[in-house]
Amino acid sequence: MPTPPWDFECFTRVTDLIYNAAVTPGLWPDLLRELAQSVSCHFGGMVISSADRGLFNGMAVGVSRDAHQTFLRRFHRNNQIVRGGKREVGAVEETRAIVSRAELEQTAMYESFFRPHDLGEGLRLTIWRNAYGQQTISSPSPIVAGLVRRGRASLGVRPDPAFVPRS
Repeated sequence: MPTPPWDFECFTRVTDLIYNAAVTPGLWPDLLRELAQSVSCHFGGMVISSADRGLFNGMAVGVSRDAHQTFLRRFHRNNQIVRGGKREVGAVEETRAIVSRAELEQTAMYESFFRPHDLGEGLRLTIWRNAYGQQTISSPSPIVAGLVRRGRASLGVRPDPAFVPRS
């Protein structure tokens, strides 16, 4: 059954959370949860990283903090999903446009983190990016959900330039 488009109440709630989380970092878990739920995912993650991805700080909902931090320490720097794609600020990308599901399922990253946490293909949003680093949000769908449905990647939310760090 097709998922209905976002209703105005959901859009308003998410937009409010986006702007409020920009000035109140404690709201990030609520924002990640709301974004993940809005695309039928149980996981939402956010990572801020340096340009070379050697330094990073991340949080997630839907998995334990320990599991997410272990994943980041092991895979963040060379994560083929994050390394690929356009990474255009404000654009939502489907991970299958970056790496096929078959390729993803053959990685150590998939076996050690995605599979045990029932994560598969999903969506990625680059919030900001400059010469010093970037911030991204991701929401992989449950494996059993299969492919992310077409049309669900257009959340219609573009960041306000006032909140995007400058180079």
